[in-house]
Amino acid sequence: MDHAIIDNYRDLPIGVYLDIFTLQETEPDEFRRQALTIGALAALNEQEVLALHKRLRASSAFLSQPCPGDLLRISHTYPVGPWTLRPVTDYGKLTVAQYVDFQTFSGDADHNLPQLLSVVLIPDGHTYNDGYDMAVLQEAIREEMGVADALALAAHFFASSSALTASSLDYCRALAARMENSPQKTEMMERITEAERLLRRSGDGSLLWTPSRSSAAAPGRTSGR
Repeated sequence: MDHAIIDNYRDLPIGVYLDIFTLQETEPDEFRRQALTIGALAALNEQEVLALHKRLRASSAFLSQPCPGDLLRISHTYPVGPWTLRPVTDYGKLTVAQYVDFQTFSGDADHNLPQLLSVVLIPDGHTYNDGYDMAVLQEAIREEMGVADALALAAHFFASSSALTASSLDYCRALAARMENSPQKTEMMERITEAERLLRRSGDGSLLWTPSRSSAAAPGRTSGR
């Protein structure tokens, strides 16, 4: 059940204000003081506020778990704002501009998710960053796109990027193995080994790196809308 709550001074009666003011002075327990303050603003008693708090905590419990794998599917199109967005699903087909922007935003993907997705979601009838306002698109993605869709796309591209990088490193290692023994060969092999180590750790600590991520990145797992 929805509860109207006073959220501005114009609608706040003097009596309620004075009750809240008294609470701040007389109630030593911070949690109870907050509960009673909310109760005063929403015309609820303490028990009703606590019951509402319990329901809200239960409703938000899903945030402590990773996004379920069955939700991580890449769609053919995404309706966002006034656009129909189509994902570029092949990392190797990114333009130079897209590749540069993807690398820039992926350095802090947890805080740049809308910007990162704007690199790979192109409005129908447009090419990348041409004929539309990129900042407006990024804001629309932030406000309207579901987290499951966003994580599926991000996971797909991180996995694709890692696979392409791993393939390049394998090729470089094969070339280095044919070189004659020299300080240059040793240095090259050390750099390749370090790059491989960093690649294996590339997802550590990221909110985007979930146990479901590998399944989202699997080729052919798309669904139409």
